[in-house]
Amino acid sequence: MKKLTLLLLVCTACFMRAQTKAEVAIQQYEEKFPQEKISIILDKDRYISGDQIWFKAFVFDGNTRSEISTSLFVELYDANKKLVTKKLLPLYKGEGKGNLKLAEDLKENIYYLRAYTSWISNFSEDFIYVKQIAVYNPSSEEKLVKNPVSNWSATVHPESGSFIDGVETKMAVRLHTNGGSPKSWKGTVVDSEKPEVAIASFQGLDENVGFLSMTPQKGKKYQVIVQDNLGKQSMIDLPVVQEKGIYLKVISNDSAIKYQLIGSSGNIDLKNYKIIGTINNRLVYKAVHKKTGRDSYSIPTQQLINGILQLTVFNENEKVIASRLCFVKPNNLEVQKPNLQSIKKSNQPRSLNQFEFAPQTNYSSYTVLVQDIADENIQVSHNLLSDLWLTNDLTSVIKSPAQYFSKNRSTEALDALLISERWKRFDWKNIITGNYPFIKHKPEPYLSYTGSLTINQSPAPNTEFNLAYRNENSDLKIIPVKTDNSGNFAMQNMIFDDTYKFYYQLNGAKNTNNVKVFAKSNLSAIPYLNTLPTSEYRLEPRSKDEEADPEIAQYVVAKKIQKNFDQKINEIEEVKLKAKKKDKTKVLNKELSSSMFQSADEIVFDFVNDNMSAMGSPDILQWLNGRVAGLEIRREMGQSVAYIRGSRATIFLDEMRAEPSMLNGISVNDIAMIKVFKGISAVRSGSSVAIYTKRGGSSNEKDGTKSGMNEIVLNGFDKELAYNNIDYKNTNPSDIPTDLRKLLYWNPNVATKDKQDAIIQFYNNDSPKKQKVTIISLDDDSVHIPLYYSEILP
Repeated sequence: MKKLTLLLLVCTACFMRAQTKAEVAIQQYEEKFPQEKISIILDKDRYISGDQIWFKAFVFDGNTRSEISTSLFVELYDANKKLVTKKLLPLYKGEGKGNLKLAEDLKENIYYLRAYTSWISNFSEDFIYVKQIAVYNPSSEEKLVKNPVSNWSATVHPESGSFIDGVETKMAVRLHTNGGSPKSWKGTVVDSEKPEVAIASFQGLDENVGFLSMTPQKGKKYQVIVQDNLGKQSMIDLPVVQEKGIYLKVISNDSAIKYQLIGSSGNIDLKNYKIIGTINNRLVYKAVHKKTGRDSYSIPTQQLINGILQLTVFNENEKVIASRLCFVKPNNLEVQKPNLQSIKKSNQPRSLNQFEFAPQTNYSSYTVLVQDIADENIQVSHNLLSDLWLTNDLTSVIKSPAQYFSKNRSTEALDALLISERWKRFDWKNIITGNYPFIKHKPEPYLSYTGSLTINQSPAPNTEFNLAYRNENSDLKIIPVKTDNSGNFAMQNMIFDDTYKFYYQLNGAKNTNNVKVFAKSNLSAIPYLNTLPTSEYRLEPRSKDEEADPEIAQYVVAKKIQKNFDQKINEIEEVKLKAKKKDKTKVLNKELSSSMFQSADEIVFDFVNDNMSAMGSPDILQWLNGRVAGLEIRREMGQSVAYIRGSRATIFLDEMRAEPSMLNGISVNDIAMIKVFKGISAVRSGSSVAIYTKRGGSSNEKDGTKSGMNEIVLNGFDKELAYNNIDYKNTNPSDIPTDLRKLLYWNPNVATKDKQDAIIQFYNNDSPKKQKVTIISLDDDSVHIPLYYSEILP
């Protein structure tokens, strides 16, 4: 059971009362408008024109894998917001992977990686993932230069937004800059009538935030003076001191979140004020204030997950009085880590390194990268944890957010940062009054198309026809389609790469030119309407005799190394493919099933090569009965229905979801192969049976279709390329004269089989330094605990 649900049950038991508008509104919002968020892991932090950008994408629903979207748009824009390249990728259990090819003549500049699902586009564009990427090109007339310390500004944010007479108040001071940040900064609070006297002072905790405490007095005007290490100053007026109000004081530690409702000295009656807590737009805490003093209340955290908790105070009229964001268990980050073992490490050039790690319970697939770095103290600015727990839920610019989840993190700074922020994924007033988002883009199951069939230029209602195509293995696939009363049809849950020709023909009739099929994809890119994020870099002219930056020159050489190695690998693979002999069942399996329907847990029955016969069985499912442990075939409504381990199995016919009744017209002699899956996979939400029919190849067919058939062309997902890790064992050293790679290993999908250890092998470059290993995974059982490891190989 999920932790969030448990806490809500505990809290509601203490205050038995009818649900109010706010509670109903947030529950409806969570149910009907779940919020996806995206994290992109890149193979490196900067690129050269002509490079491949390799990436792994994670799509979350709150803190768990998203089951909402099955397709991901990834786009790259230049500084003028012109689209440079794009990809449409399938998502399997909230994960996707791919690459973006940069043109050789791409100009040096900052580019913007944008990633989103159709569902995300229904909400504010501020929450669409955008990441800046530096691309270098020594041939460009201009070069990138990091801006110096810019003309920064500062803002001040009282805790819970309240600045009340006589109430000691904690305030966050937020620094904003579009360029470099000051080396250090500090500030003081003064009375505007006595600016020479400091009432309170503070030091900046990092490049984002500082904090101070003070007790304001009615009638006084206060200012905060901020000064950096270079002497630049900025003066900010504090809010007008309120005579009456409510101050929400919050202290978050690992065991509990303690809060106080503090009223002004004007004796405000706090009875029946309501406190609601939400995480990821989910109601996790509610309580009614029963006392009038400054009593402390405590929210136990043992049943809460790491993340941003929004506490909101409502009066009896359900008006928001105060709100505050805080982080749950800031000192106790629940992160699973792999145990690296059997480490074989070498500091010699081009030598082999190896480590292993055992598969963790509930974690089945891992993203692994190894980088050669000179300074282990240099930390990444963003990572999976900062995307998951912080930046994807906030809209302001946060410098180096990964620091708040590092070993040397400052929980004080994180708390001050959240004091300065407001939750913007929803507005309480809007959802209480029923003003919910308008859903324009509904999630589509993988590739989905809508179309129409016409005969003699008129709609053909309730008409059956077949679509046929050859997949990448040259297998003939047939899709039966029937139009509705208007002559329209829909196709869903299709998975194929690149562009495919689909041939069509009416059932039981000779195909003629007066039959036309039109179809279009239900997936469409969303225009980039927001302004681009402000960059910390600028362009300046490059002198003709200027030498390339040594690090950039290293990237240029590394790109050439990888390109040449990829060419060699492709040549070798072609030779291996021709020479390698596989057993006939494996060949058949590869020919008939796509990669999405291949799994380590599959049980295969080969009717082509194994001399199997299903003659005498009433149907193909009945033939399976008793042949697979845990598989049971039941008769329901006159149909054979498959159950695996007590749960109804999904039936796929030639990899298209099918009802058992659709098998009635298929002769058992036409079956080529059956596969039984007992677990969850990329395209299967549970156990399933995949049935493959025999495919034709007769002389009267051309390109897998009968001559005379009309065709339409449909675009599928962009084809995924394989990343080739340098392997000196099977490579002639002379083929790589100089090895200056910084990326030593990249694999976005290390799958562990049969509980065997994952073995990672990689080779050093010509000047090895320190090997930084990053391993990432998400749990399969919604326990909300990511696996994240990023350390120097011991």
